[in-house]
Amino acid sequence: MRFKLTIRQFLLIFIVLLLPGIACGTINPEYQLNNEVRQAVYVYERETRGPVKDLVIHFRRDEPRVRFVGQNQKGGHSVWLYPAGAEEYFSTRPQTATYLYIQEIQYNPHQRSATVKVYRGDGLGYQGWQLTVTREANGHWVVTDEVEIEGNPTQ
Repeated sequence: MRFKLTIRQFLLIFIVLLLPGIACGTINPEYQLNNEVRQAVYVYERETRGPVKDLVIHFRRDEPRVRFVGQNQKGGHSVWLYPAGAEEYFSTRPQTATYLYIQEIQYNPHQRSATVKVYRGDGLGYQGWQLTVTREANGHWVVTDEVEIEGNPTQ
């Protein structure tokens, strides 16, 4: 038995396959890079300065969220903040909880390296760094430089 597809059936199948892409939108390729860079920063910070209670991440509403291995164990939290949510979060968070705040990522024109500001803090204060993250030949991102910065994490 041979199956013939009519134009009407073809259009119906095409529409059914196309609708999810239209409804959900496509994922910006830079957003995948963002998560790769965040993972590299997270690993670097844990190895260099130790774990924190809250991992706070600046992201856009249409970005996919990823899991940071080890963060949600032993009572840790991952907090995904829209750009306008940082001030509210920091004014209401428990003052005794330590945090790492990974801010917006800025890429170089060829997207082979990026800079990202990070802040670590607790109830007593905070300290910030601008990290340079570079993509190696194997595609993995690694932190290659850090410079201490001043400023408020919510600005």
